[in-house]
Amino acid sequence: MYLTIGTAQFGVKYGLNKRKIKSTEIIKIKNIIKKNKIKYFDTSIYYRNSESIIGKLNVKKKIITKIKSSKIVWFVNT
Repeated sequence: MYLTIGTAQFGVKYGLNKRKIKSTEIIKIKNIIKKNKIKYFDTSIYYRNSESIIGKLNVKKKIITKIKSSKIVWFVNT
């Protein structure tokens, strides 16, 4: 089993507090990711610039993303 970091709050106001994470908090998250060997980021095109923020973190992780589609398609990557 692996932990995944959700990145909605990287790019949009989201969650119970409806807030966007500050860049200083994202750096703290980056350190936690490295320390705990977290392997995945969950993102979406609907999270605005979360994907570019992940790219700037310069960590080698697997990305799970959601796209708009008229068909249901399942991708499994192990």
